[in-house]
Amino acid sequence: MRGSRFPRFSKVTQAHDHLKSVLRDSREDLVQRSTDIAFAAGAIDLPRPDVEQMLRACVAILDEALEGRATDVRNGFLAALPDVARTTTWDSTMRGGLACWGVLIGQLVARSNKAHQDEATTFLSRFMGDWWADVSKAMLPVHIAENKL
Repeated sequence: MRGSRFPRFSKVTQAHDHLKSVLRDSREDLVQRSTDIAFAAGAIDLPRPDVEQMLRACVAILDEALEGRATDVRNGFLAALPDVARTTTWDSTMRGGLACWGVLIGQLVARSNKAHQDEATTFLSRFMGDWWADVSKAMLPVHIAENKL
C-alpha cells in the first residue's frame, strides 16, 4: 500500500501538538478505556487481549502520523492484512476494527482541550477514513476471492 494517502495537519499547530501530548500522556489509559467501551457496546467478538493489541496498533499508527515520521508502522500493518483476511471474515474485521478506531478517536477528542477539538476531530476523522480505505484495498480482494464476505 505504498503511496497511500496519509493525512497530516496542513501545518504544525497548537492543536497538532496538543493531540500528540494527549496521546503520549494517556496512551495505556486510552487503550484500556477504549477496550472497556468497545466491549460494553457489544460490538466485539474477539478476546480482550486481541482487542487491546489492536488498539495498541491503532495508537502506534496514529502516533506515527502525529509525529510526522515515515509511514513504516502503517505500511507494515497494511502489508500483513491480506494474510489476516485469510483467517477472518470481512464482517468480523469491520465490527472489531471500526469499533476500536471509533472509540479511540472519540476518547482522544473528548480528552482534548475544547479549543482544539474541532481540528482534532477533522484530522482524526480523515485519518480513520483514509486508513479504512487502505484496509479495504488490502483485504477485500482476498475476502472476495475466497467468498468470505
